[in-house]
Amino acid sequence: MGASPGDARAGDARFMELALELAARAIGTPFGAVLVDPAGQVIGRGHNTVRADLDPTAHAAPRAEPTCPATGPCSAWIAPGPRRG
Repeated sequence: MGASPGDARAGDARFMELALELAARAIGTPFGAVLVDPAGQVIGRGHNTVRADLDPTAHAAPRAEPTCPATGPCSAWIAPGPRRG
């Protein structure tokens, strides 16, 4: 049996709070990203470092990918190639 809509909203709120906490770490452009697997486990997290790193590709979602395990639930959908560290 799946989670009720109320349970899903509570989980969404928890993940949004985490993303907002991550966004607070960003310099200049406050964006945070949280990657969550189907079981509701956080498997990646990151924040925007475009201005801090002077890197136009350092957006929050790509910065979350390296924190995700190389094998396991997210390995099937992370693009191949060099990963930030």
